[in-house]
Amino acid sequence: MGRDLILLVVGFLLTTVLGGILGTVLQQRTWKHQNDVRLREDELQRASELAGAISKLLDKRLYRMLRLFFAVRARSQGNGTDESVHTALEDYNSVLYEWNDSLNANLAAVGASFGEAGRGWLETQVIAGFQATGARLEAAYRAVKDDASAEEALRGLAHDLNALNDVVYRLGVFMMTQLRSGHVGRDAPSAMQRENSPADFAGRGVPVAGLED
Repeated sequence: MGRDLILLVVGFLLTTVLGGILGTVLQQRTWKHQNDVRLREDELQRASELAGAISKLLDKRLYRMLRLFFAVRARSQGNGTDESVHTALEDYNSVLYEWNDSLNANLAAVGASFGEAGRGWLETQVIAGFQATGARLEAAYRAVKDDASAEEALRGLAHDLNALNDVVYRLGVFMMTQLRSGHVGRDAPSAMQRENSPADFAGRGVPVAGLED
């Protein structure tokens, strides 16, 4: 009888303790899974909002550039007015300020959500393209403003604007397809890894024109 009682007590304790431990482990796994799901949903939401905001801003800047281009070209051909050129320039400058106000922030956000592949395309193709084409467009504007010939500045500019439209479109398609497949954030192509210090990251900000060494 005593032995049976001891076995019963031991069995009860083992069942209770092991059951408690097992319940705790299962509960922790459930919490971890729920937390991972929540973090994943947050990543997808942030990436989706970022893709929409970036695409809208890029389209807005490109459209303002096109308006300024057409106004300058019309004025150069004697069909436009100084007022139309000035209005187009003001609209262009307005979105240019908006663009530059968040340039590095947008670059970093695209890298965090869409990986080094997205960040690299934005920096080397889109931003660089906007800078080069924008410089030529502004040169054409200055030419017509000074009543000089803008023929040289305008030559090939339509082609450059079309090329810029293409790289902007490609970035948009890339971000949308990554969202569709869920390959954003930690699962993005060449995803940015967790580092211990900003010094550990290899990327850099956008170079500022005129401040080159």
